Amino acid sequence: ILARPGARVVIMVEALWVFGYAALPAFFLLYSDAVLGLRPVTASGLLLGFAVLAGVATVVAGNARTLEHRRRAALASALGLGVGLAWVSVGTTPLAVAPGLLVAAIGFGVISALGFPLFSAFAGRDETGTITAVFFATRSLAAAMALVASGALIALVDDYRAVFAMGVVPVLASVVLLAVLRARPVRSG
Repeated sequence: ILARPGARVVIMVEALWVFGYAALPAFFLLYSDAVLGLRPVTASGLLLGFAVLAGVATVVAGNARTLEHRRRAALASALGLGVGLAWVSVGTTPLAVAPGLLVAAIGFGVISALGFPLFSAFAGRDETGTITAVFFATRSLAAAMALVASGALIALVDDYRAVFAMGVVPVLASVVLLAVLRARPVRSG
């Protein structure tokens, strides 16, 4: 499957997305306390709001039927996620970071819904097991690397906002890859 150019691009995009956002939940309560001065109950409420908004975006994104619609929605949403992460990385109050969290939640929800459908479009029907294994192994590796890198970066700079800043580059790099994705899928969907 990875011999196909489109599949290679999409799996790189997925790895960049996951690397960009996977560590955020692990460090969010620490960030909320140290940077925003929020108690855990309030920070958990912010996480709940993020999750609800991301969930709605996921449902809406599920309506993208063609590869091109999915690619465009993923591109715009990755751009939104990257901008949202950048916004949050410079804010120091709940009010200042709220717009960034809002945009990031929508972007996260959409790309969460579209990663696997984008990748599976480049697989034959007899490759379902292979594509599933490659996709989720890639996600797992990227998440593990993101946690280690985020922890090291936070220790280095002594600022929990670094976990958001670290996510900006890989997420925005995925936008470039999605912009050049033009390979023909093996099957439509």
